[in-house]
Amino acid sequence: MPSRARSLAEDLRGRSDDQLALLLRLRPGLLRPVPKSFSDLALRANSAPSVIEALDDLTAAQLDVLEACCALAPDGRFGLADVSRGLDAEPVGVATLVDDLLDRVLLWGGSDDLRVPSAVREVMGPEAGGLDEVVRPGFAPVRQLDPMVLAERLQLAPPAAADLIRDHAWGPAGLPDGTATAWLVAHGLAAEDEAGRVLVPREVAWVLRRGQLLLDPRLVEPALPQPDSDAVAAADRHAGYAADQFVRDVDRVIGYLTTGALGRQANGAFSARDFDRLVAAVPIGTARLGLILSLLWQLGWVGMDDDRRVRPTVHFREEADAPVARRWALLLDAWRRSGRPATSDPARVLALPDDPASPKNRELVLTALRAGAGAEVGAWLAWWRPRRPLDPAQIAVTVSETEMIGASFAGILSAPLRDPDTDPAAAIAAHLPPLTDQIILQADLTATAMGPLIPAVERRLAELADWESGGGATVFRFSPQRIRATLARGADPQQLIDWLTGIAATDVPQALQFMIKDNAAVLPHLTVHRATTVVTGSMAEVSAVLGDAELARAGLRQVAPGVLVSDLAPGELSELLRASGRSAEQPDQPATMISPDLPPRPAQGATPLPTRVVASLRRVEDRGTPTAHPPETLRSSGPAELIDVLQRAVIGHERMWLSFAGDGGDRITHLAEPLALDAGELCAFDHTAGEIRTIPLARIVAFADAMTPPAP
Repeated sequence: MPSRARSLAEDLRGRSDDQLALLLRLRPGLLRPVPKSFSDLALRANSAPSVIEALDDLTAAQLDVLEACCALAPDGRFGLADVSRGLDAEPVGVATLVDDLLDRVLLWGGSDDLRVPSAVREVMGPEAGGLDEVVRPGFAPVRQLDPMVLAERLQLAPPAAADLIRDHAWGPAGLPDGTATAWLVAHGLAAEDEAGRVLVPREVAWVLRRGQLLLDPRLVEPALPQPDSDAVAAADRHAGYAADQFVRDVDRVIGYLTTGALGRQANGAFSARDFDRLVAAVPIGTARLGLILSLLWQLGWVGMDDDRRVRPTVHFREEADAPVARRWALLLDAWRRSGRPATSDPARVLALPDDPASPKNRELVLTALRAGAGAEVGAWLAWWRPRRPLDPAQIAVTVSETEMIGASFAGILSAPLRDPDTDPAAAIAAHLPPLTDQIILQADLTATAMGPLIPAVERRLAELADWESGGGATVFRFSPQRIRATLARGADPQQLIDWLTGIAATDVPQALQFMIKDNAAVLPHLTVHRATTVVTGSMAEVSAVLGDAELARAGLRQVAPGVLVSDLAPGELSELLRASGRSAEQPDQPATMISPDLPPRPAQGATPLPTRVVASLRRVEDRGTPTAHPPETLRSSGPAELIDVLQRAVIGHERMWLSFAGDGGDRITHLAEPLALDAGELCAFDHTAGEIRTIPLARIVAFADAMTPPAP
């Protein structure tokens, strides 16, 4: 990096490609939008909003070094040695912190000629380090005073004046009116600023401080006790059980949503009545339920049907039989990415707007736990991110969720998260409890698992019985309603008994066998088809349905012997029939799976790679124009295909010919290299014009593959 650059843009231009890519990784906001030149990048980096975002990521040590640099800046040129001396710190340690700030362009220049960008000084505020920011001309002689000379002057001062100036040497607050202040002004040790405040000039304060810039610089990271190996091993065991239990609770919620209603209101919140029923059916705690529902929604494992009810989707079906470790890893990733804010009302988890800061705040808490903060996450954050304090309640909720999911235990991160480069699924798999397919059947119509059940076994058992309690020994209670529903879906009663016999460590109680056989014998059969909706059944059952006043709102009409039709959706009509005490099946429509209506997700390729942006900036500098010519014909397409083609080009670093409408309406055909696709716009390096440009997708009318390979 050159040490005598004349401007920030020149400084950036002189940095290596690796240094520039590091800058864009450390300050990703500089990529939104992609800068079109080094001058544009410098202007962006030296803007107040970008600086504020960058300062929020600094540690207390980095902030204090930056404040020291801001305090030195009014005096003209300064270097690393001046900063070290002003902080009374070892040059090596300060050099590391200065390098961090140079990497982020919160400083620029060289170690012997450091510069503070104007926006940084503006955001850090005036009077950095408690020093008057103005070098007042009238005090030039004072600035050159020897400390002994100043001491002699202070000896002549009245005690009140001497105490007053020493008390204000470390702060910018104005001196109070009075005799003492008047004496200091008269003897050249205080001055009035433009606003009429009487201050201790920076030159005098500098001598009084004996050359110290900050009173108590926070340059050393607080020491944190590290857990011993036994505590870490215990945390991994507990986290493994917690992870397994969390996935099982997800399956239980999904199982309920397969048949139970959970409607959403117009404001996005769950129906209070439906949510209360879910709480009663899956008693795992409302906070846990809210977390699970929000993650299921984010993953697309549940969606909303035409009747505004939350149902499992085809995306869940794709993952339903995946290993527990894989599904847990997907849930963990969804939690880390989730914009869901903390709320005390779980029924409103899908009604609240996303908070863009939520993922970053979760990562801060995880980083604190990884560092060994334990229960002192707040104190850790006070040093590591002092400008971005987290509410204690928010920290508590986040830590609680890590324990729910199985990401931590007792303030210690579990194995999948201790090393950021670890594959979470593989790491948690080593700590999951062993699975079993054995249960104990008892005469009170309960089934107790002899350990965590194989998911397929647990799901089938949950179709026959209500889940009562979880943990190491999960308890289910068989009910006639569950058994009837299973039989109504076509299950054979003897096969059910045989299946229970195969997984039970005890005999199948006679009471349970009688419950299965008796319900099979008296089971009425109604079939709900997908048509208008069409209901078929025996003549007796159809007549009974037509005569049931509770079903009047279904608008059932008989169209043939044993055949009824309704204007209600099949799912809603089935629910009404079940509520009236009848069993109804939908053999031609898996009611458990819908196509999800998901919240929008970022398009692939929305964030350009820093290395590609750097390469494009270099090309802008070169202004080289390719000699290649566009093909004679270009292909047009619909919006969906165009987006797909552009996304592949972004991901594959491909060049292509684009024909688009220019600002003046004229059609332009240029060779371009797509960098990012986001919010209906394409950011690309235009090889033909030698510039980075943003093109609205609506303006792109045709495209063609470029046969020439991309430039290195």
